[in-house]
Amino acid sequence: KYCHPSLVDYAVSGYRTEFMDLFLAANSYFGVSTGTGADEGQSLFRKGLVYVDRADMAWFPSHTDRTLIIFRHRYCMKEKRILTFREIIDRKLLKKDAKNKDVYEGEDICFISSTPDDICQVVLEKLSRLRNTWRGTQEDEARQERFRTLFPTDILDPMNNQRAHSDIRA
Repeated sequence: KYCHPSLVDYAVSGYRTEFMDLFLAANSYFGVSTGTGADEGQSLFRKGLVYVDRADMAWFPSHTDRTLIIFRHRYCMKEKRILTFREIIDRKLLKKDAKNKDVYEGEDICFISSTPDDICQVVLEKLSRLRNTWRGTQEDEARQERFRTLFPTDILDPMNNQRAHSDIRA
């Protein structure tokens, strides 16, 4: 359990109610989520959101610039290294395993969760973006451009069979 006057560890607070879900979403600066559904309140009130530790790289909110996301790494046990984004695409590992496992069947690939430092960095970035103090580097922009260039545009939304991503905003 974490204790800080500016943070609410809502999951273990003992104050969880449907009204409190909406109250916090409406009155928070932004939310941090793993994409479990409770984060939809942030969208409802047009608040910023930081998704952390996302396994499914194929399905994420690309329609807004109010969202930051860090994905789990794909680790190749055979090669003893983290795969590059290009390798993840080439090996068709964007989606989480169909059986929702943390290891791809038939592959020696497992997920590595985001570290506390990874999460802290993306939360601090979100905060500085909201305060208009974020100063990205040319390297940051080049990395975002590579992501937009490499990311496949033919992924279909499982709900309506339409293209899932049009213009990825980063």
